[in-house]
Amino acid sequence: MAKILIIDDSETVRDSLKVQFESSNYILSFANNGLEAIKILKTDKNFDLIICDLFMDHMNGIEFVKAQNSDDTLNHIPTVIMTSRFNPQFLKDIKEVQVVKSWLVKPFKPEQLSLLIQNILENKEAS
Repeated sequence: MAKILIIDDSETVRDSLKVQFESSNYILSFANNGLEAIKILKTDKNFDLIICDLFMDHMNGIEFVKAQNSDDTLNHIPTVIMTSRFNPQFLKDIKEVQVVKSWLVKPFKPEQLSLLIQNILENKEAS
């Protein structure tokens, strides 16, 4: 079973993802922001995928993926950025951040996320 860490400050988003994947083969963990995610990852680095919101308090998505990318114990975990306010500047901000494998613009269809997760996990297994 794949382990996925979802980082999002919106309880609504977290709850909808719980419902979407409750009957899947994924083990989900949740963090409210990047700082909370870092604390989780310090005790458990065994995640197969991270899905991270862009705009959060305490540590936003860009700050989180930069920290993740520079940590040799975490930079093997592929990460998907979710945002409702996409801006091309974000791509420039994380140009060198290799952990980010894809972007997902909210709102998205559940099938889009499922397919994206499946593709990233399959690519990870193939490498």
